[in-house]
Order: sequence, then structure tokens, then C-alpha cells
Amino acid sequence: MGERIVSSEGRFGRRENRSEGDPSDLVPGPDGLDSTESPCRMGRLSIALSVWHFLSPLPVIWRIHQVIRSLLSPFGKIIARIPPTPAGERRTLLDLGCGHGIFLALAHRMRPGLSLIGIDLDPQKIRQAKAAFANAGTRGHKLAVMSIADFPEGSVDYISILDVMYLVPLIMWAGILKKCYDSLKPGGWLLLKEMNTGKPGKLAILKAEETLAVNIFGLTMGEKNTFTFPPPEEVRRQLKSAGFDVEQVPLDRGYHVPHMLWIGHKPEDPDARPSAEAEHPEQGACTHSSRDKEHDGGNQCASDRGS
Repeated sequence: MGERIVSSEGRFGRRENRSEGDPSDLVPGPDGLDSTESPCRMGRLSIALSVWHFLSPLPVIWRIHQVIRSLLSPFGKIIARIPPTPAGERRTLLDLGCGHGIFLALAHRMRPGLSLIGIDLDPQKIRQAKAAFANAGTRGHKLAVMSIADFPEGSVDYISILDVMYLVPLIMWAGILKKCYDSLKPGGWLLLKEMNTGKPGKLAILKAEETLAVNIFGLTMGEKNTFTFPPPEEVRRQLKSAGFDVEQVPLDRGYHVPHMLWIGHKPEDPDARPSAEAEHPEQGACTHSSRDKEHDGGNQCASDRGS
């Protein structure tokens, strides 16, 4: 079972318009996607076909690689965790290490009320992502070559980091996660997807695949022969040290590699000290933030969702 989430209720603020000229310009203005549109459900085949068509401006080798990735990754399950945006509100999703933008493109389909931001350190992938979004005619998105260190504080509602941190030395995780915490609005979520080292068979398959992608074919930017797969308890410790309340969600059922999602919840009041029940949640009632209640109607404890 995942850890019990402890956070308080609150409301979201609207994004403000910003002038051009600094990293805060990446926060989308009010010309984004229609937040009243209903979210849709997509199966794996539907996701793969959407990715193939979305990446039509790219070379075939990249399209094939990303389609395979979409079939082997639980993108739909991750997006389904994000609550639909209520009518009249604006929420922003920042994808850190967005690559070709396929997660953002799928989020546009499944959670159309979100304004989308993608940042990556690979200029080629950002150029290709921009071409794909332009070809699709998608509005309400921003793409840029930059790191989370350059991003404005308290500016986004959700941050996703999917299969990126394994390319980062563990010594650097604390700084990145703390910057993510600072960049989120109070009550915001960090969606961190990495691998569960508690399943060594599936992990061995994953390491072989990543060795080919990074070392042989150069499809992924990273240091050769340097992968970071910390155990779940270390990932949880890193997130809690950054200030997050943590939910752990296994996503490997039906997949050949051990996908694991950690959801870090920034408290609505980050300066508030946890209560006794927060320190020992097993002794108190389960509490939900406003986003948790939007997601599951307040009927299910977050720790149960992660079991």
C-alpha cells in the first residue's frame, strides 16, 4: 500500500498574462484549451495511433520509437490520475524532460482543460515537438529548451517527470525535486514515474532496453552506462525531504517492466506544521485535498488507491 496523503483543502488561482522576455513567459495565458470539454478514455492501441499521427512531421525512425514507447508505458493510467479541470478554472501541466511531447499530446486528448508546458535540454527534440504540435494545430501549449532551475516559482499546478530521473545521478535528485516543489502552486502535484527495483526480473529487461536506447542507438540523451534506479523507499525519502506528501502507485500490471508512479503532493499551506494525525496517519482519519476529491469523489483513501 502507498503512504496516506495528508493535505488540506483549498482553491486554485487563475494564471495571469505575462509579457515576453523571461522564463515566466512559459506560463500559458487565457488563450489555452477549453476547460469545459469532457476528458476521454484511450486504450493502448488508440494511444499508439494518436502518437503515430501526432508525430507525422518527424522521421519514421523517431515515430516508430515513440509509438513503441507509448505501447510499453502506462501514459493513459498516469493522465487518468490527474483530476479533470472544473469549468471556469485554468490549470497548467509542466512536463519536465518532455522529449517529443507525446505525453503532453495525450494529456491534451484526455484532459483537455489543461494548459501544457514542455521543457527539455535536447534542442532537436524540442524542435521536433514544436513541429508536431504545429502540424496538429494544438493551442495552449509552450515548448522550450530549459531546465527546471530556470522556471518561476509557484506557477504550475502539475509537474510530470516520466522516465527521466534514472538518467540523473542520485546526488542531483534532491535539488531537482526541491525546485519542482518550489515551482508548484500550493496544493500542486508532482507525478514522478520511475521503476520499482523490488521486481528484479522486470528491472533487468528494462536495463537491457535502456542500454540499447542510450548506448547503442542514441535515442535517449544520457551518460552511457550510468543509470540510477533507487529502491522505492529512497524515492519516497527524497520526495518527503523536498516537502511532499507521498502517494506510491504500482503501474506494472500488464507491462513487462516494473513501472511505478510516485505522486508528490505539495500542501495547500506549505508553512503549516503537520498535526499529530499527519505525523501518525494510521491513528486518524484519511484526509484529501480538493484535487483528491475531484479525482475520486472523496470516497476512497489515497493509500487504498496505491495498493
